[in-house]
Amino acid sequence: MMSEDTLLLITAAVDGELSEGEMTHLVRALGASVEARGLYEKLKADRDRLRALPTIPPPANLLTRVMARIASLTPTPIAVPARRAEPITPRGIPTWVPMAIAASLLLGVAGSSFWFFTRDNDNASVARNEHRPPAVINSGANVPNGAASTAHSPLPSAPMPSEGGGGGFAKTELPIAPHPEAIAIAPQPRVPNRDLLGAHPPIDLPRFDLVEVRLPFLKPLSDFDRDDVRLQLTNELGQDPAFRIDLFTRNLTRGIELFQSAARASGLVVHADASTLNYLKKGQLGAVAIYTDSLTARQLTALFTRLSVQDAKVSPHLFDMLHAAPVSREDEVEVRRLLGVDPGLFKRPLPERRSKEGEIGKSVSAGTADQIVKSIATGKGKPAVNSAVLMAWNPVAGRTPPTLSVELKSYLSKRSDRKPHAVPVIIVIRHGNG
Repeated sequence: MMSEDTLLLITAAVDGELSEGEMTHLVRALGASVEARGLYEKLKADRDRLRALPTIPPPANLLTRVMARIASLTPTPIAVPARRAEPITPRGIPTWVPMAIAASLLLGVAGSSFWFFTRDNDNASVARNEHRPPAVINSGANVPNGAASTAHSPLPSAPMPSEGGGGGFAKTELPIAPHPEAIAIAPQPRVPNRDLLGAHPPIDLPRFDLVEVRLPFLKPLSDFDRDDVRLQLTNELGQDPAFRIDLFTRNLTRGIELFQSAARASGLVVHADASTLNYLKKGQLGAVAIYTDSLTARQLTALFTRLSVQDAKVSPHLFDMLHAAPVSREDEVEVRRLLGVDPGLFKRPLPERRSKEGEIGKSVSAGTADQIVKSIATGKGKPAVNSAVLMAWNPVAGRTPPTLSVELKSYLSKRSDRKPHAVPVIIVIRHGNG
C-alpha cells in the first residue's frame, strides 16, 4: 500500500512544487511502486485536462445581478444584549458591611505588625551603667580561632544621680562604648563569579576533534566536461569495493540506446536481455540494471564522459543527474537474485605476483589439463573483453529468471576473473524528473 509521504510527493509534483531533493525521492518511490506510478500518471492526465478546458467569460450583467440580489435580502435582526446580572446580596445585610469588615482586618494586621517590630526599642531610653561588668556570651563560629567573646548586657543598670542640685534621680541616655573583646570579626565574604558568559567552566571539557563527513557523489552528467568532476568521481570509486550508480534519464528507451552506443565506443560489450528490451518497447519497465566488474575507476569515468559528450548532441538532453554510492547489503542481495550467482561484490581481487623480470611468477608445470581445456573453451588465449549484462531492475515482476536468459548465460560464460583495480558497479538507469 502506498505511504502518505509518497502520496504527498505525488500531489506536490503534479502541482509543480517539488524541490530537487524531493524530486529525487519521488523518482525512487515511482520506480519502486507500480501503484504510485499509476496514480501519478492519472493525476497528471487530470491536470492536463483541466488546463485544456476552454475559458468562458462571465455575463456582462453579473455584477448588477449580484448587487440586486444582495439588496433584496432581508437584513438579519440585531440581537440586543441582555442586561448584566447584578450580584445578589443577602436580604437584611447592607452592602457596606463586607467593606467595613475588610478594612477592620487590614487595620488590625497593620497595628499588630507595628507593635511586634517596635517593642524591642523601648529599652533604648533607659540609662545604662557603663561600670557594670559585661555578661559573657558565646559568639559561636563568628569569633576568630573559635574563642568566646563578651558583650554588654542589654538589661538596664542602676539609675545615676542627676547632675542638678536636687537629690532626685533622673533618667539620662548615656552612650555605650563597645567592649574590645565583644567585637566579632566575620570572615571575608566570598566573591561570586557573576560573569556567566565569560567565566571559566568548573571542569575541563573534552577536546572536540574535526569529523569529516563523506557525502555521496551527485553531479549532473553534463558536468563531466570538467576535470574536477571527473577527478572527483575517479577518487570516489576508489574508496570502496563496489558501487551503485543511479543514472536518471527523461526517456528510458532512448537513454539505454545512447548508453549502449557509448559502451561500444568505450570497448564494453553489453549483453542485453531480450525480454528486458521487449518490456522496454512496451513501456512496462521503470528501471534497468547494467552490471559489470571489468572496468577500473578511470575507465568508468571515461565511459560516463563519453556518454556526456553524446548526450550533449541530443536536444533536449536525455540524462540528468548521476548519483554514485557504495553498494549496500540490500543491493548485494538484489544482484544475486538478478544474476542467479554471487558475483562477490565485497571481495577484493588478489594482486598479481610478478617475478624479478616483471612477468607473472608461474612455473612451467603450473597449468593443468583443466586449465588448458578452460582456456580453449573460453578463449582465454585472446585478450580479455570487457563485458556487461543488462537486465530489468524495476519492477521485480518484469525480471527474466536467470536460468531462462540466454544473454545472461552468455555473459556468465565469457566473464573472466576480475582484474586488479577493477570496480564492480551496478548502473541503474531509471526515469528522472523530466
